[in-house]
Amino acid sequence: MRVLILGGTKFVGKSLAQYFYNGGYDVTVLVSGNHPEKVPFGVEHIFADRHSFIEMHKALFGKEFEYIVDASGYTQEDVFNVVENCNWDVLKKYVFISSSAVYADVESPIKETAMCGDNENWGEYGIHKHEAEEYLLEQFEANNFPVNIIRPAYIYGAMNNLYREAFVFDCLEKGLPIVVPGDGHQKIQFIHISDVCRQVEALCEVEVSGEIYNSGEALPLTFNTWLVHIFTATARQVSVLYDRDLEYTNTQYFPFRNISYYLDTTKMDALCPPITNFIYGAKDAYEYYVKYDGIDNRKSLLENVENVGNKLKEKLN
Repeated sequence: MRVLILGGTKFVGKSLAQYFYNGGYDVTVLVSGNHPEKVPFGVEHIFADRHSFIEMHKALFGKEFEYIVDASGYTQEDVFNVVENCNWDVLKKYVFISSSAVYADVESPIKETAMCGDNENWGEYGIHKHEAEEYLLEQFEANNFPVNIIRPAYIYGAMNNLYREAFVFDCLEKGLPIVVPGDGHQKIQFIHISDVCRQVEALCEVEVSGEIYNSGEALPLTFNTWLVHIFTATARQVSVLYDRDLEYTNTQYFPFRNISYYLDTTKMDALCPPITNFIYGAKDAYEYYVKYDGIDNRKSLLENVENVGNKLKEKLN
């Protein structure tokens, strides 16, 4: 089976390419070419700018893929350039990796049928993802285009280039306190990258099309539980301080917004439930961090957490 992975040099796309390659698929990745050294070993590659209709036409003309997995589409234009240029005659499934950021302000747990649109927490990112979804579903309705959509919660695991669990790892390495907004009881949801890969494969193989699936562990974690699980996985610990009065903007010192936000995953759980224990998954992420680091967007969280932590300590004293 020939599978095309759109995006293959960063966390999700690269993990998917390796997963399908290890599973015996004939894998090709389409990437911009800015980082050819990061293309997974053993897979074919196409260098093209997916934002360019002409480049995508040249890249996909005459190619035949049974499955297309889109891990790098962020706008309607991105997916339009693929749909209009791929070979529909042989295509069995197009799986679009969207985001839980498409949902408007709704009460958790959020079902797939919840209203989508503007959410002040996610901004244009969620809006653009939803516009891409709408275009794909319009193609399904009008032309029977074989698309399925997955909306993951926070994805974690080895190779994660987003500064989330690695922020805690950095604090552990440097002995910095972790500052938590509020009381730490806010609920958020995670899904290990290996489970995302399994679920994407399931969405390729399932007979139905035109479906949307939330993806995440069935039970959300509080900020506090998230930290305890990482401490357990790493066998290391630092002090935890609480900005209970919310004196500071939390995303300046903590990797998640001060909100509870999680999904109803009943639909996906019936098809392909996650199997990775969070502590095991965090250990996997930590082992990769120790060996390779790989985080290129630390921003200013480390400096900020130290400054805020010192201010909170002074206040307690």
